[in-house]
Amino acid sequence: MNVALADAGGTNTADASGANTADASGANTMVPMNGESVYNSDSDKVGAVTDVVYDQNGQPIAIIIDVGPYLGSGDKNVAVPPSDVTKSADHTTINRSKQQLSQAPNTPPPDYSSTQQ
Repeated sequence: MNVALADAGGTNTADASGANTADASGANTMVPMNGESVYNSDSDKVGAVTDVVYDQNGQPIAIIIDVGPYLGSGDKNVAVPPSDVTKSADHTTINRSKQQLSQAPNTPPPDYSSTQQ
């Protein structure tokens, strides 16, 4: 499964190979929960977590954030690399403006129907 990741410089792609995982420093060891609000660096709410995509080793490769309406109907989901999300005990922050997120590509929700258990 490939997921287009929005970043400050454009778009990256993460896949099950584990590309774009959090860095080795462990700075992003806490993964946000679905439904958790996401704020920018100015403490403005920019969306809410709708999903976390993991690789086959259980490492997060994308955080899916609902950033509002998409083309006037439905939600717009943006995938960002976990290394761009900072999770603290009381706050989830992303270093993106609302404008940057609104210009990022829409990411359809993952299809888990083919997931093997």
